[in-house]
Amino acid sequence: MILSYNDKDKLVSITIENASKDVDLNDILSGHAKILHGKKETIYSISELAEKLDITPRTLRNTIHSMRASGIDIGKQYGPTYPIILSEPDAQKIVQWRNEHPRGRPKLESV
Repeated sequence: MILSYNDKDKLVSITIENASKDVDLNDILSGHAKILHGKKETIYSISELAEKLDITPRTLRNTIHSMRASGIDIGKQYGPTYPIILSEPDAQKIVQWRNEHPRGRPKLESV
């Protein structure tokens, strides 16, 4: 979801790129929705970022768990039952972590 503001910080448009059919914008007015304020940036769900990184959502969740266990602040989550929201800087941290902490058998070197 992209919220666009004018120079007086008034909301002028809402763009929803991948909305489900059950989206109800009244949730925003009722206070049940969580609204993030700040500069415009790309955000991802676990499944969206996993697809972008060409890994499974389970692998991504495990990576995030490992990063958090080592003290790295990654993603935003309002509570244990809420989805994790990931930003582009989070995606870069995840790629760096996975490069520094490879799993599985080492790749064979070409002869």
